[in-house]
Amino acid sequence: MAADVVIGLQYGDEGKGKVVDYLARNYDYVVRFHGGNNAGHTLVVNNNRIAVHALPSGILHPQVCNVIANGCVIDLDQLAKEINQHGGPSAFTGRLFVSNAAHVILPSARIVDQETGGKIGTTGKGIGPTYAAKMNRTGLRFEDILNGSMSSVYSTDTIDTVRPFITNTVKLLQMAEKSGASILLEGAQGSLLDIDHGTYPYVTSSNCTVGGALTGTGLNHKSIRKVIGVMKAYTTRVGEGPFPTEQPNEIGDKIRQIGGEFGTTTGRNRRCGWLNLTELRNACAINGVDYLVVTKLDVLDTFEDISIEPAGVVKGWNTSTKGLRNKHKLPTNAVKYLNMATKSLNAELKYVSTSPEREDMIVL
Repeated sequence: MAADVVIGLQYGDEGKGKVVDYLARNYDYVVRFHGGNNAGHTLVVNNNRIAVHALPSGILHPQVCNVIANGCVIDLDQLAKEINQHGGPSAFTGRLFVSNAAHVILPSARIVDQETGGKIGTTGKGIGPTYAAKMNRTGLRFEDILNGSMSSVYSTDTIDTVRPFITNTVKLLQMAEKSGASILLEGAQGSLLDIDHGTYPYVTSSNCTVGGALTGTGLNHKSIRKVIGVMKAYTTRVGEGPFPTEQPNEIGDKIRQIGGEFGTTTGRNRRCGWLNLTELRNACAINGVDYLVVTKLDVLDTFEDISIEPAGVVKGWNTSTKGLRNKHKLPTNAVKYLNMATKSLNAELKYVSTSPEREDMIVL
């Protein structure tokens, strides 16, 4: 069986974690293929809120194998912390696999990032310097943990927590695909932050678009079955960089407060604004998106007028959509808004999320 890919279509924070958690029940493997613990995913199940930064978003499904693939860069301390928070190493035996070729974020990389990354608004987690070391061929990989190279940098407890999960994930995933296993590839950040296709230089340090799913896992183009693009019902951005539809006013403040738009990793205010169809069309084209997921529709429930650039303005619906799971209960103006937001993107709208809760999802 082939693999499906979940990709963010904006500046990250689109709600990919919820989407992956919702879909994960239908897959044997959930795979992080790029980025690091600069990307926090928030999962909400039965009002229990769980934030993950290094672990894939399939961890709440005990039958799912979770893979941190070779395209990732990982803070060893953060990974060990999350493993211990979610039951310890024994809870992940046989269902967590970390690539021996993934690069380790060293403490020195965090220091460099905090001193130099401020001008473009990075998280200061050491992601950029680690990818730079990778490209300079001076980085350290998880395989170096196995040969003892990290013993002077990390505690014995940290190393012992992570060591059992290190393996050749390229062979693992290739064998899984050959055996007919179902695979969900989990993107981090968003297409507009892609190092090649984003708003350079205000971008992240990895490929957030579909090509990163191949180089970051060792699967090939024939492995990809469907690309699932995730977009918020509005737009947010953390840090510096262009944001054509930003609302640095009462509208943006209202979106931020209702939507809880504060960074999972940093707690920073997210800049908020309306949808930008020009950006979304480009992201869909680059990624070859098949299905669309619109998240956080309920955040717009109380707005009188809602803009979509450059399509125009839709009248608000002034009715709560929070928690809706039935498409027939969507207000007429909400349906109009969804149609205007997605009809030109050359992809099928398949899911609409109406709250952070896992099961609050409308299937179209």
